[in-house]
Amino acid sequence: MGYQLIASTPSGPMAAEAVTDAVMADVRVLAAEHGFSGPQLALDDIGDQLVIAPPDAEAMEEALARAMKSIPDNEVEEGLDRMTVHRLRYVLRSGAECDDCEILLVRVGQFKAGG
Repeated sequence: MGYQLIASTPSGPMAAEAVTDAVMADVRVLAAEHGFSGPQLALDDIGDQLVIAPPDAEAMEEALARAMKSIPDNEVEEGLDRMTVHRLRYVLRSGAECDDCEILLVRVGQFKAGG
């Protein structure tokens, strides 16, 4: 089980990243540690899909950017790699910068994820 973060326009998805439950939990903690205080993304409470408002997506992306600046390149959080965080930031930024985009966090079944 896991999640897919999707930035989508009315014509279809423009960016997406799939992650495991553990990685999503680590990302939430990392963002919170670096100033993200947006909607509670409690994994047990979001159900099958959560729409993330563009200002919240932007705030989370900025918090993750701060986190990446504070963690030396040679250090990696257990279970969370820098590339996964960068890909998630890309999806959040893509959705926040697009006027007609919707940013979704969707619960998915088994998949092959990088993180």
